[in-house]
Amino acid sequence: PDHMFPVISHSLRHALLPVTAALLLGACGNGDSEPALIEFTGPTMGTYYSVKIADPPDQLQSATVRDLVESELEIVSRGMSTYDETSELSRFNNSRDTGWIPASAALVAVLREALYVSALSNGAFDVTIAPLVDLWGFGPADTGDRLPSAQEIEAAAASTGYARISIRSAPPALRKDHPDTRIDLSSIAKGYAVDVLAEKLE
Repeated sequence: PDHMFPVISHSLRHALLPVTAALLLGACGNGDSEPALIEFTGPTMGTYYSVKIADPPDQLQSATVRDLVESELEIVSRGMSTYDETSELSRFNNSRDTGWIPASAALVAVLREALYVSALSNGAFDVTIAPLVDLWGFGPADTGDRLPSAQEIEAAAASTGYARISIRSAPPALRKDHPDTRIDLSSIAKGYAVDVLAEKLE
């Protein structure tokens, strides 16, 4: 299958960065004075981002950088957020179709990385854990302080397992072999977003 021997499209180290990332680009200054600094933060994907550009070119405006950053983050969110019911990933999760479903190249690339890490870790890392994430109240739905029962946990786990997901590069598409299988990319999509922003800012 396409996902068994993936080509790593971006740094695995970056893909597993912590949820909140700060990007520091540019020179360190000449030591005579503090360098100019473009710096701003904002909300994204259930957390916050921070961008710092040291000693930026004179013609570079903070608003221009912010617009670029927020535009790129919005693209990632529209593709991979479980908190947006209209996102590409949410539509896949809500579908019970077990045939090939067309997908963006970016979503396929991130899933390729996720499946690769799953194989390396013998399933310790598994993005199909979404039903359990939601059951324990760490997903979009607010479950309060209620603890799930053993029966509920067993039922939710029945549709998990990274081997249930297949990917195809050309044309890009996804499929699942269980209609209730759902994907949560919270553990890797933010790292992917950092890679995208670093490339754009450079």
